[in-house]
Amino acid sequence: MYPTARLSVREDGYLAALTVAIVQRTLLKGVDWQDALLPFTGFLSLLLDGLLILLLTACFLTDLLKGGRLHHLLTALALGLLSVSAYITRQTGLLYSATFILLARGLPFARIVRAFFRAALWSLLLLILAQLTGLTKRSVPDPEYNLGYAMGMAHPNNFASAVAVLLFAWAYLRRWKSRSVTVPVILAAGYAVYRYTISRTALVIVLVYCFALILYEMLARFRAKNAVKLIRLGFVVLLVSSVWLMLRADEIFAWLGLESGAGFGPLASALSRFVNAAALYEQNGLRLFGSYIEFRSLRTALLTNQQAVILDSAYLYLVISQGLAATGITLWLFGRSMGAQIRKKQYVLLITMGVFLLSGLMERFALDATMNFALLSAFSSLDRDAPTVENRKERRHIMLRRRRT
Repeated sequence: MYPTARLSVREDGYLAALTVAIVQRTLLKGVDWQDALLPFTGFLSLLLDGLLILLLTACFLTDLLKGGRLHHLLTALALGLLSVSAYITRQTGLLYSATFILLARGLPFARIVRAFFRAALWSLLLLILAQLTGLTKRSVPDPEYNLGYAMGMAHPNNFASAVAVLLFAWAYLRRWKSRSVTVPVILAAGYAVYRYTISRTALVIVLVYCFALILYEMLARFRAKNAVKLIRLGFVVLLVSSVWLMLRADEIFAWLGLESGAGFGPLASALSRFVNAAALYEQNGLRLFGSYIEFRSLRTALLTNQQAVILDSAYLYLVISQGLAATGITLWLFGRSMGAQIRKKQYVLLITMGVFLLSGLMERFALDATMNFALLSAFSSLDRDAPTVENRKERRHIMLRRRRT
């Protein structure tokens, strides 16, 4: 008889909850299933909601029963404040993300990322299969807005971003292997997805990620890779930049010779996000626990003949919609995760976090722990990164020179 591995409510329950959340995000939330399947997918979504709450509660209580610590008090305080914001705004995404980040305390990060990658991969494959078999509706590109196909999701950017995140997780898992394979694969996959979705945001972050990996190799050769620690300043810099762009968007449009919000070129489209944010800021101002805003996607607005209400920038969404308390907690979680990555010399993970931070200028998924897996390193057991291939080669050359002398 072979010994059987015992299931851990704390660890396996957490990984099961993370898998459930990724499946929900990829296959259920905002996916345009055929009308005949809507009752089933709606019931399944409710079932998974209940399972997710049950698993996360079990994880917390199991850990708490082992002995209360300051971390449990901080967890309860942070989730309590975010619950107030979630109640006011009717948006639970940030609350769930913080729960996953805080409950990962002491769990092996390597196992978390492997579970994340498997769940994201199989969810995307099932979504593609559903599209190919006609189970999800096939959206037709809109020539006015230059949109591509969304693979059944609410917007092409959603599918493109999900693929980009999967590529980042794959690259992290093979971070000790040659970049000469990793970078071309990411570039090829990123370009293919761009051709299908016309998602400029996803294409830009893929290009930036590959450039950052190449730059990191150059810094490592010159023994200057500690320069990547400057990424830690990214959250504050990008938050301030987002607010500045929001307050000055109309002036920038005028300087470019465009009417505010006019045109659908890449630059005008990007700036229009900040114009929309400025309008929401004027209506709601800044509040401690945020404001309720009835967001309406472009597709919903076209179907209901209402005005679209969109707030894509992660940083402006935090400040305007979720409130100052949620912004402070998120800043703490981002800072904690990047601090852990620096202490453990996990520079590839830090680069990944930097790319997520950059994406936050245009998209919200940087705040979602079921996409931004780098955030899950804040309290988890993150191992000190092993030497890279280049460092091992460098040490071998040094040893050979010593032998010759």
